[in-house]
Amino acid sequence: MKTWGIKQAILETDSMEFTSLWRMKHQRSKILAIIKQIQELTESCNYFDVRHVKREANETAHKLAKLASCNNPECA
Repeated sequence: MKTWGIKQAILETDSMEFTSLWRMKHQRSKILAIIKQIQELTESCNYFDVRHVKREANETAHKLAKLASCNNPECA
């Protein structure tokens, strides 16, 4: 299994749907595959938490994602 070598991490997201799904044991969602991948990657962490933040607090991440999608020819 792939590991990052990170022992403690907090994932901040402005997606209430993702935050809620992360905490549920029985999930049904279009993003279930992504959640499962993150769970597998974080199994080696001593501490991992998902926290909901307001969109304004996540503004930098949104700008970076928009920039990346604009510069990626596969996204056009």
